[in-house]
Amino acid sequence: MVKLPKMRRRKNRSFAYRGRRLLHIDLEKETSHLIELSEEESNQLIGGRLLALSLWERFVSFDKLEPSFFEAHNPLVLAPALAADLEPESCGSMTLVTKDPQRGKLAVSTVQTSFSTALLNCGYSAVVFTGRCRRLTGVTLDHDQVEFFDAESFHNLPTGETKHRAKIEHILCIGPAAERQIPHCSICINNQNIPFSSALGLVMGLKNVKLLGLVPHVSGREGYDPGRLGIFKKRLEQSLRFSALAQRVHEEGDVRLLEKANTFGWAAIGTHRYRYDLRLVHLYERFDGRADTYSLIEALALGANLEIFEPSRIAQLARRCKENGLDPASVGVLLGWAQVARKEGTLSFLPDLQSRLVANYLKVLDAISYGKGSGHQLGKRLDQLVAEYGGKNGCYCIGSQPLGPFDYRALPTQALLVSMGDHRIVLGELIRGGHYRRGKAKRSAAWALYLQRLWGAQESVGLSPYVDLSFFGRWYPHIKGRRSRFAMSALIASISEGRTFTAQHLASVGKRAWSLEREINRRLGWQDPPFAEQQLLDGRSNFPKSQVVPLALLRAAYHELLKRW
Repeated sequence: MVKLPKMRRRKNRSFAYRGRRLLHIDLEKETSHLIELSEEESNQLIGGRLLALSLWERFVSFDKLEPSFFEAHNPLVLAPALAADLEPESCGSMTLVTKDPQRGKLAVSTVQTSFSTALLNCGYSAVVFTGRCRRLTGVTLDHDQVEFFDAESFHNLPTGETKHRAKIEHILCIGPAAERQIPHCSICINNQNIPFSSALGLVMGLKNVKLLGLVPHVSGREGYDPGRLGIFKKRLEQSLRFSALAQRVHEEGDVRLLEKANTFGWAAIGTHRYRYDLRLVHLYERFDGRADTYSLIEALALGANLEIFEPSRIAQLARRCKENGLDPASVGVLLGWAQVARKEGTLSFLPDLQSRLVANYLKVLDAISYGKGSGHQLGKRLDQLVAEYGGKNGCYCIGSQPLGPFDYRALPTQALLVSMGDHRIVLGELIRGGHYRRGKAKRSAAWALYLQRLWGAQESVGLSPYVDLSFFGRWYPHIKGRRSRFAMSALIASISEGRTFTAQHLASVGKRAWSLEREINRRLGWQDPPFAEQQLLDGRSNFPKSQVVPLALLRAAYHELLKRW
């Protein structure tokens, strides 16, 4: 008798989400039930991003998404990645999906967090929230139980105090800003402030959900092939050793990427006025992970964009944003605009923001979050503030959405994605630079499409984008090795589910995730927003090859390639 390989012998017995369940929570009735998926659906949806998008489309009521319904019919979906509970390094991501109440499109955020592993250890592969609570409510998930409790006593509490009083290790919560539906709010997951999460915070605030706590009972699960899991971990370790930058990012955090950002003129100073400044060196050379805790986004938005270069001061602002539940990227753009508008004399009620005194910034952040004090008037969308107070030259946003804290000039792929509302970082341009070359519009557009498909696959299985650091540092943006990025995702998917996945299969998963998101946005009536004036005209820069990316050409090339898919 011929013995089949281990993976093939178990193929017929494999079934996606084995030992896990999909949970639907009705906030209005305070009830919950398990979601049934067929075996075919389970095997196709894999997990993470693709699963979250599919569940959102399944539970949404497209005809009841008006503001008068207070987002009651707008689902909020949390879907851990496929392999998060196997606990290999850089595989513990979770995708959150909801409709953005401000922009009218899907808001999709993927974050690396231990919360995803805890949710799988509670026995759930995804959780869908629908309806709206009548009062401020907290929800806790156990392996077999969903508990609702009155959270009115948590009203106005900062995120740290909420976690302390709840006495729950794994917690997702909002701060005072989201409770008041401030457009610059955010969510906090396991003491981590999530950038670009204003839509998620707003929806939780409108649904009257203060916190979601987890009480896991299981510590991981047994993979089908522990030997191959060990091989996968060794491969990850080897990829880190091939790149000194990847090793440093793995050990010290993404703040170390500032070194490359400064080298290629990628980091913005003084709200996008300059592209290279030696003062940026202080942000990562003086950084102490034990005393100064901030991320790459926070360092740029709350430091470089405001011309603050002392790590301890940036850490103060980052902590206050986290406690108040404010998005650091949005707040950085808001405060940069306020500096310009105050010079024009229209914001005289604000404290002096040019003195670089952190105490003045903290007063404004508290006023915005709690709705009282000098500066509470800034708790509106940035486009509304510009119409009311002026300061247009300091407004960096597309429509009502603030731009990320980066300088996009001469970065074609990054600028193209951001112009369409995608704020993920193009690591290849960060590491090697990506200056636009005339006549290369299709090349940049093709790379943007490839990255969107790659991110869709990696976020479905849980791989962190930083595993690509060593690869993109060598080959970007050439065509070599494109399939190898999907092969890594296919390997961890095969180990997790006990059946063979190929790189081609994972490429199709990424394409389906990206196409589904675009189709849902089309049904919501979303169109690519107009370009920001600063993206088209602002060419002030001391970078040797300063230029403005021709976004109109890039977007036209992008849509032309899209028709061929």
